[in-house]
Amino acid sequence: MHTLRQLVPATLAAAVLLLAVGCEEPGPKPRDVTVGADTSPSPTPELTLPGGRPEVRPGGEEPTAPATACEADALQVTAERPDAAMGLRAMALTLTNCTGAPVTVQGYPGLRPLDEEGDPTGTRIDEGLTPDGQEAPAPMPVRLDPGETATSVISWRNTVDRVDIPAVRAPGLEVTPAPGGAPQTVTVDGGLDLGTTGRLRVTPWSEPR
Repeated sequence: MHTLRQLVPATLAAAVLLLAVGCEEPGPKPRDVTVGADTSPSPTPELTLPGGRPEVRPGGEEPTAPATACEADALQVTAERPDAAMGLRAMALTLTNCTGAPVTVQGYPGLRPLDEEGDPTGTRIDEGLTPDGQEAPAPMPVRLDPGETATSVISWRNTVDRVDIPAVRAPGLEVTPAPGGAPQTVTVDGGLDLGTTGRLRVTPWSEPR
């Protein structure tokens, strides 16, 4: 009887201990944290495009610089290789907004063909004519955000109809993007072989097609 009285309190104490352990709510496992370390997630690298829009590369890929015609903070003119067929030549001029703000252009680029010495050839500029001699669309305002482009097409014929004057060949072309702007000189692949007529057609700046 004495032994039974000793066992009852011990059994009750063990039961209470088991109940307390069983009622513990499971919690999340502790995370090792280094004191003083930055625990925020690493940002995804961004690539800023010419138009000012960020391109987000997934997976932390290393961004690469985009191809761009920009070499200075200005409106920049580049010339494509002329397309020649049956004596008719045509060449596209591309105007790129390399500034950090929107720019609106309207009208025709100012053109001056240059000879080997860099002097003007005295070529006549026919504004508003397409390569096939048709009337071009009227000039319209073209808004260019940073990195955007506008185009103009120049055309000419290598026509030699006189023998008393030399045919004109101009390796360079001075282009003024807009009135009051700074002129730029582009090198024409193969040169402007203007013959003896000395005429150059040009369309207004327009959005690329």
